[in-house]
Amino acid sequence: MKQKTISRGYTLVELMVTLSVFVLVMTMVMSYYDPRPKKREEMRGQMMELLTLFESARGYAISNTTIEIIPGGEQVVPSGGYGIYMDFPNKQFTIFADVNDPNPADGIASSAGNGAYDPAQDHVLKVVTVTNPNLTFSGLLGDATEYTQNPITIIFIPPNGNSLISGNINNIKMDMKVEHPSILIENITFNRISGFFERSQIIP
Repeated sequence: MKQKTISRGYTLVELMVTLSVFVLVMTMVMSYYDPRPKKREEMRGQMMELLTLFESARGYAISNTTIEIIPGGEQVVPSGGYGIYMDFPNKQFTIFADVNDPNPADGIASSAGNGAYDPAQDHVLKVVTVTNPNLTFSGLLGDATEYTQNPITIIFIPPNGNSLISGNINNIKMDMKVEHPSILIENITFNRISGFFERSQIIP
């Protein structure tokens, strides 16, 4: 007597397990070959460095950090405060003491400041230059609706850290946008009322 052979198909559970394994393997392969996650991490690291740099200027002001305005002279707190100069076209960010001595040759220390960045007179404390060629920086002031690459300056005045944005008391906030083609858009916002920087991001 010939015995019948019964062919059995795959069960739903087996199909689901197979599909899950396939998806897991494809996810691992895509993450290995897709450079975007690594680029996002690099960009986030750069943004955190800038955020820390910006916050240090306010920290100098509220801690009454002293500097030597004239070589060999006394350490003083610059009454003009500490500032951030954001040079968007050159992707360069400078922390400085706003001293603006009108006559540095007279040997008399002046730390009054003028609310702006003057590289010939102000004391530069730290400079960060972003070298990533794919990053583009732009800024937005107050109630403006369009981002531009015009430089922005934020000054923090000791001892309370009261601030001034680009020399205009009417500028309540500043927003810096950083773009990377198809990878990520990040923003660092400063509000003069709260005195704090905030970071946000948009992933395309």
